[in-house]
Formats: sequence, structure tokens, C-alpha cells
Amino acid sequence: MTPLVSVCMITYNHEDFIEEAILGIINQKTSFPFELVISDDASTDRTNEKILEVTKDLPEHITLKYFHQNPNLGMYPNFEFVLNQAEGKYIAICEGDDYWVDTEKLQKQVDFLEQNTNYNLVTAYVRQYSERDRKFVEPQNLESFAFTYKEMLIKNHCATCTTMIRNFISKENPLTLIPNLGGDFQLWMRALGKKGKGMKMDQVLAVYRRHENSATGERNKKLKSYTFIENMVKEKIRIAESWNAYFDNDATAELLKQKTIMYKSLAKVSLKRNKFSKFYVYYFRYMKCKLTSTKNVSKNTIYID
Repeated sequence: MTPLVSVCMITYNHEDFIEEAILGIINQKTSFPFELVISDDASTDRTNEKILEVTKDLPEHITLKYFHQNPNLGMYPNFEFVLNQAEGKYIAICEGDDYWVDTEKLQKQVDFLEQNTNYNLVTAYVRQYSERDRKFVEPQNLESFAFTYKEMLIKNHCATCTTMIRNFISKENPLTLIPNLGGDFQLWMRALGKKGKGMKMDQVLAVYRRHENSATGERNKKLKSYTFIENMVKEKIRIAESWNAYFDNDATAELLKQKTIMYKSLAKVSLKRNKFSKFYVYYFRYMKCKLTSTKNVSKNTIYID
């Protein structure tokens, strides 16, 4: 059977979570065949054994491709590797420490993309779970809306474990991630393209797990450092500038809005941390961006779709 969807999963030392992640995929109710592509990046715990155990008796409509890497590739190379194994018309992603909570997640998103050919991506909301606090955090203000790559420069609307894209990767044109432009964010931008649309569904389809060993957990540990916050915000601006250039500078208005938000954030953090010289620098940049944005809009020289 040719799979309609490729569900791609990367995992590393997720022995406590991987069974729940895989079961959320196996339990999907679909009218089509799909494949589950897993790449374990040389885990040092019992992740491999857990994967073999939970996938030994799969339903007939699910095909398994399992890769046990040795040696360790690293997160981004492993992500690139697993995506290049996808043969489906559509790609969905669920990392080994997240899990799906809607058994019709795949069917709903496939139905949407099949019926809306001008959309290249569909995503949804997540319920966050804190391993440390043992608590769920629900998303607020669930609403559906369409967006393009331009709006993504201002805010990333995609939660990885809820997102499905049209597969633009092939054996003839394998995916090579562009260095320093984000991992999954880069995938969303390239899937959207210059003219494609994305849809945010007003539903919670998955749980995003926050724990100390996750990328988010590592980042949160560092947020106490002013230098880390400053560099992180500067990196967001750099990435937005790079994607604007990638798309022929057609999102200059959105880039300006993003810079306004980022510099305002840095000014607030600087003031709170008593970094007064930094505060004046970023407040000046914030006001300059804000005034430039207002001036350009009033003259109708920049158009926002």
C-alpha cells in the first residue's frame, strides 16, 4: 500500500514517553494507509526496546520504517534524515516526547488539505504538560485563521506535533536544511512557499510535553541570563531578516512589525534587569521601527496582506 501520509518521529532518550507518543499514532482512525517513520538517534536508555515492543503488532493500514542510528547524528541531522524517508503525499510530525490526543487528527487534516488545494499546511493548538509541576496548561482563545509566510515572520503559528504539510521532498530533491534558519520553523516556511497558505484549526490535537531534557526545558534554564535573552531575541530578528530576503524582500512590512515587537521586549527586559544603557539603545530602536511603520502605512508605501 502506498501511504497517503508519512508520520515522522525523531526520538532520543525518550523511554518514559515514547510508548504514549507511538500509541497516539497507532490509534488514529483513518480511511487511508499511512506510514510511521521513526529515527532513534542512538538513545542510551531503553527507547529502542520500547519502540520495538510497542510496534510489533501494527494494524494492516500502518507501515513502519524504523531506523536505529549509530552513531548519534544530532537533532537537526536526524530531523533531516527522517523527513527524507517520507513517501507520503503529506507529512505529519510527532516527536518522541509529545503525543496526540485526537484519534481523528490525521483524518481531519488530510480532509482539509484535500479539499483546499491552495493550502500547503494545516496546524492546530496544543495542551502543554509540565513534567515538573505535573500539570496541564490549556491554550487560550481557540480560533481558526489563515496565514502566510509573512505572518509567520511576526509569530510562529505552528506547534510541531500538530502540523501537517504537503510533502515537497523527493528522492530527486532531498531536503537539506539551511544552516541557522531554524529546524521545524524552516520546514513550515519552505512548505508554505511564497504563495501558499496555512490554516490554524480551532482545536487541541496534541500534548506538548515540557521537561528538563527537552529543547524548551534547556532554553528555560538559560532564561535567567540577560545575555541569553538578548542573543535569543537578536537571533529571532536575524532569522526573520533572512526569510524576508529568501522571499525577495516581499515581507518588509511584517519584518518591521516583528522588529518593533522584539525591540520593545528587549527594552522592557533591560529596564527590569537595570541594564539602563541597553534600555536606551533598544527603546530608541523600538521607537524608530514604530515611527517608520506608522509613516510607511500612512503613505501607503507598504501594503500588508
